[in-house]
Amino acid sequence: RGEGLVLRAVFIGDGPFRNQLTKAAHAAGVDDLIEFAGALPPSAVIDRLSTADAFCLPSFAEGLPVSLMEAMAVGVPVVTTYVAGTPELVVNDVSGWIVPPGNVGRLAEALREATTGDRRRAMVDGARAAIEHAHDREANIVVPVGGVDEPLSEQLQALARQDLEAEFEVILAFNSAQETMLQSLCRMVEALGDSRFRIVDASERRGASFARNTGARAARSE
Repeated sequence: RGEGLVLRAVFIGDGPFRNQLTKAAHAAGVDDLIEFAGALPPSAVIDRLSTADAFCLPSFAEGLPVSLMEAMAVGVPVVTTYVAGTPELVVNDVSGWIVPPGNVGRLAEALREATTGDRRRAMVDGARAAIEHAHDREANIVVPVGGVDEPLSEQLQALARQDLEAEFEVILAFNSAQETMLQSLCRMVEALGDSRFRIVDASERRGASFARNTGARAARSE
């Protein structure tokens, strides 16, 4: 706003910090420009993405974020941070904008480019190409699973809805010792009715890195 660029930010999702964020927005005098939409069903998320000027995921930690893949597939310019699996999807100035986590200045610059710059179309085309490559069977999607909950179910449903020319497979690397959790995951995958999803056992050691490596080996049929 101070630079003459007025954006309206919509936060999708819910959690324990919502009240804190609401108060912070009010204290900064920008609560009229921010909407806290709360948790939305997948179809409503797609509707919001389809009308957005940009998608921003300024995380400090991620795996391979399904929400980022979904935004790229829909055709929204994306801005994200250089953490964990995001560089596997977004190449800076090729398929989107990727900045160091916590760097507010760089994030603001990237959002300006994503919403008003003349390279928006090029970034959208690059993102589409990146998603189609990521969904190639030679570059399967590996999802570490340490817990089974409603957000995971929604993410898997979002992946199942992807309608891309390239075929893909989703490998769920199960990383928990709880048998009941594995049973829940099996039921979740069975309910999808989609043969592109399969579960591999990565419960030997805890940690997303071990799970991702196990999933990658499974993708290469090692």
